[in-house]
Amino acid sequence: MRSLLAIISSLFVLSLFGISALTVKTSKAPQKAVVRTLNRTDSFFVIKATRDLDGLSITLKNDSAKTITAFSISPAKELTIIEEFVFAETADMGVKPHQEFSKTYGLPDSLQPQLVEINTLIFDDGTVEGDLSAARRIEDSRLGQQIQMRRAVKELQTYLKDRSPDISQLKSNLMKALNASDNDTLSTILELKPARENATPQFSDSLREGLENGRQNVLRNVSQAESTGLADDLLRLKATYERILSRL
Repeated sequence: MRSLLAIISSLFVLSLFGISALTVKTSKAPQKAVVRTLNRTDSFFVIKATRDLDGLSITLKNDSAKTITAFSISPAKELTIIEEFVFAETADMGVKPHQEFSKTYGLPDSLQPQLVEINTLIFDDGTVEGDLSAARRIEDSRLGQQIQMRRAVKELQTYLKDRSPDISQLKSNLMKALNASDNDTLSTILELKPARENATPQFSDSLREGLENGRQNVLRNVSQAESTGLADDLLRLKATYERILSRL
């Protein structure tokens, strides 16, 4: 009788252990939660927006006949995410007409978005939808990078034309060009955007961010080309910048 009771007790303990293990295993499974969206655009259709342990997952569809080259979303008031395609080094870029875009964004553990705003988008013809101020920030950042790429193309063209083996001279000239004065930058802005209103040396934070990102990008790419020692790499870099500039 005692043996029977011992067996029953052991089975009871094992069953509890199994239930406990099952409970622990189940509690670790990520739970997807649907996130509400506020869409300020007409051409983006929100297919899905969920959050789980991996972050925020969103799927959008371009319902227009034009390619989307940039957009921004806000999972929280203090966080804006910008997807920028125009600087892609490949010839094919952007969210094509009637194409879907899906991505999961990692977020801080403290941030559990309940509402995601689809702020703005920019098309390949330069037109925008949604929050105009958000679009302007993207455009200013683009403009800063465009100016730096333009300067880089000019210096690369001179260097490649002279066929100088001394790349240190190219780097020196690039540093001067990429760190040009605000007045020089303003002149370039008025040349590129003659209809731009309120063009003053008091540049926006987005424009200065674009100038800095563009400067870092050029210097990094030239350093990579220098490490290979091949002039063809500089020629390809120039061609890449020219292709990107043709989109802007």
